[in-house]
Amino acid sequence: MEERPIIKLEWSAMDKIMEGLGFLALVLLLALPIYYYPELPDRVPRHYDASGQVTAYGGKGMIWMMPIMGLITYTGLFFLNKVPHIFNYPTAITPENAEK
Repeated sequence: MEERPIIKLEWSAMDKIMEGLGFLALVLLLALPIYYYPELPDRVPRHYDASGQVTAYGGKGMIWMMPIMGLITYTGLFFLNKVPHIFNYPTAITPENAEK
């Protein structure tokens, strides 16, 4: 395996905007369940059939699955983005083309 150059990429304005929007979406994903959790019934529908009838119920704690998955995904991608030299690329990476 060839040795790839390790460079520090500077964020463009668009990168900063997208990271900010992603962070705001994550905050919203966590804030909504916190806000509405006390109002939820103990049993909430978790699956519907094709006609719209509830086929399965779950506890209200299930509402935390999506925020937890979002937090794990966002955090993983945020830190993975800091090490682009470990990604798989279709062309050879050299010091001249590494920033692109």
